[in-house]
Amino acid sequence: MLIQKEITDTATGTKFQAVGQPGTNTTHHYFTAMTWLNDSRRMVLSANVPPEGDRCDYVLYDWHTGESRLLVMDAAWGGGVVAPDNTLYYLKNNGIHALNLESGEAFTVHPGSGSREFHGPLSITNDCRTLGVYWKSEQGWQIGRIHTDSGVAETLTPGFAEPFSMANHAMVNPEHPNLVFFAHEGTTRFIPDRIWLWDTDAAQEPAREQARNLYKQHLLPDGQPGEYVGHEAWSYDGERLYFVNYSSSPLKPTGIRYVTRTGEESGHLNGDYRHWHVAPSPDGKRLVSDTETDGDKSSLILLTEVESGRSRVLCHIKRWPRHPGHPHPSFSPDGKKAVFTFADEDDCLWVGCLEI
Repeated sequence: MLIQKEITDTATGTKFQAVGQPGTNTTHHYFTAMTWLNDSRRMVLSANVPPEGDRCDYVLYDWHTGESRLLVMDAAWGGGVVAPDNTLYYLKNNGIHALNLESGEAFTVHPGSGSREFHGPLSITNDCRTLGVYWKSEQGWQIGRIHTDSGVAETLTPGFAEPFSMANHAMVNPEHPNLVFFAHEGTTRFIPDRIWLWDTDAAQEPAREQARNLYKQHLLPDGQPGEYVGHEAWSYDGERLYFVNYSSSPLKPTGIRYVTRTGEESGHLNGDYRHWHVAPSPDGKRLVSDTETDGDKSSLILLTEVESGRSRVLCHIKRWPRHPGHPHPSFSPDGKKAVFTFADEDDCLWVGCLEI
């Protein structure tokens, strides 16, 4: 049984609500995946999460009434996303499944298989018709786009060389379903081309590149990467891809950056803190982020104004140094609330909800 309580941040005096279950771990979705229903009142929580973060039970929780309802048992942690029509898409038993949280209709989008095991996080377009996915096959890492009504999948094989051959974090653009971001994964100090864009329309036009490095990281004089970047998220209008230039990067400024979907413009917004994960508000005016730290288990939850680039502290929290206990802050659909995962005094995970 999930319970709700009020937390006071002793450093700032900020009060926020928290939901969880003593002695167990409760989280929300990955920061790039909507966890709320469109009423900004109910949300899908990941309950009974083991320390390894490999599975969870999905629970529907109402912040107004405190009511909770079990939705799905033994699903893949970090593999859920709530679409704008209140359908939960999630990973379980290698496949992609769906549950409409209003009608109760359940269906399978793609069954998966032993040779096609999908990985989270999932992403979905604003019209609820296209999912961004990725998996590993005998041919290597695959970036995919799947149509929710038919389950038909389109595939790209990036073919990155060893030892950093992994391509992941496939995120379909919310407004332009032909565009899918994906990441060249690996130790960031060795990755000079982290941010990629796949244009599915380019397959019909041979003169266009099907996939290209969208953001050109700055290099050091010896040719090594000067910017260590990651944790990307599309803006809700699909015009910008936000990401973080980590504080360990040799070249400054570090912090929150963006690149437009065309790659023609990029910019730096704030480097006052050691930003870690950053998520945009639905109206595009604000960003919420957490911070990385050296060795301890604390983190700041920050709010950044997009127009001015100014950041301020919302609250201090305790966190785990590993998944599934990263804060991963994100906004509600109405942009009035920020949610994040944090650890209590017993080192169990809860979900915090802060009114902005």
